[in-house]
Amino acid sequence: MEIETERLILRTPVLGDLEEVVVGLNDINISKNLSSVSYPYSMEEGEEWINMAIKKLGNNSAYSFVIRLKENDSFAGVVEIFDIDVANNVGETRSWIKKEFQRKGYMTEAKKYLFDFAFNDLKLRKLDSGVFVSNVISNKISYKLGFKLEGTKRKAVVCKATEVIHDMHMYGLFKDEWEAKCD
Repeated sequence: MEIETERLILRTPVLGDLEEVVVGLNDINISKNLSSVSYPYSMEEGEEWINMAIKKLGNNSAYSFVIRLKENDSFAGVVEIFDIDVANNVGETRSWIKKEFQRKGYMTEAKKYLFDFAFNDLKLRKLDSGVFVSNVISNKISYKLGFKLEGTKRKAVVCKATEVIHDMHMYGLFKDEWEAKCD
């Protein structure tokens, strides 16, 4: 599966992406903001993630995309919709982007197309997102994309990479809010 944006290609991960995924997640500045990623991140974990992404795509329970730049096919990061609850038409989103691609608008661009896909193709009515309170950039992106803060879970998550316990902001974005934001 593939989504094309102005500057990016978002596509289902393949085993050929393995080394780049592992290199990206072996930056502690990335993994410290993700709850379920260990540090160091192994090739075996990367292969397991790619295989799981392919399997979940097959049963429509998650959609994972690697982010690649159109201009030179550089691997930039990952965006995902996961834990899709088809009975309630709700999914959760998460993402990460390599340091050299941060603050260039790539993640915002990728998420805009991901959200269009979620609301228009998957027919979800809501997206949820959990962000560590300490992750200032991801919190700003959430607000920029129209998410509303629904609450803060205190000492909610142990980061696998650092073993630090984090408070987690819980955000929600409804389809009608997204459509109003895009008009």
